[in-house]
Amino acid sequence: MKNKVLIPLGVLAMVAIAGVVVVLNKTLSEPPGRKNDQLEARPTTAEVKKEPTPSPKMETWKDEAGFIFQYPSGLELTQNTDDKNSYANIEITAKQEKGKIQITAVDTRYNNVEAWVKYDESLKGGNIIETTMGGKAAKKILFGEEGKILVGSIDDQILFLIRGDQSKSEFWQGVFDQVHDSWTFFYPTQPASPTKKTGSSQPQATEDLGILEEIE
Repeated sequence: MKNKVLIPLGVLAMVAIAGVVVVLNKTLSEPPGRKNDQLEARPTTAEVKKEPTPSPKMETWKDEAGFIFQYPSGLELTQNTDDKNSYANIEITAKQEKGKIQITAVDTRYNNVEAWVKYDESLKGGNIIETTMGGKAAKKILFGEEGKILVGSIDDQILFLIRGDQSKSEFWQGVFDQVHDSWTFFYPTQPASPTKKTGSSQPQATEDLGILEEIE
């Protein structure tokens, strides 16, 4: 009778051991991290990608004086039509931001930008940096204490200037850079001519100084 009882108990023990072995093998055979697949599949807050900030809409200005530039939409662009001594005199302003950008094109006595920054007394004290403007040689002048910045280039004896009076303002610095970076020269068929001074004197180039002198 004892043998009959021991045999079923032995069988049950073997079945239990076999079950434990099967479970252990299954657990060990699973690839690492499989149990966390469901959790890892859920994106966390840090993993959610932010949409890129859209670029501001730009307006394009083409001036009859021979240049094109872009500026952010929403700003106000005005022309000073009362200025009879300039080919162009433009201001860009914003209703909610103090400051402005001014663009001018005027006749110059200088043949090149090197002579301009050397002999123009109004530029004294500024930090002069080499740059380009519409693919042509230009100079950037920074006036740290005054918070002013300007870029100028000379083409066909005309001085083209971009002026900013709030270089320390992040907003106006951005507008200034957009105008400067997008600047393009073109040759107009009939450029606007500023009022010329009357007289018989004619300008003559002085090559060593890079400036134009009046001959009486």
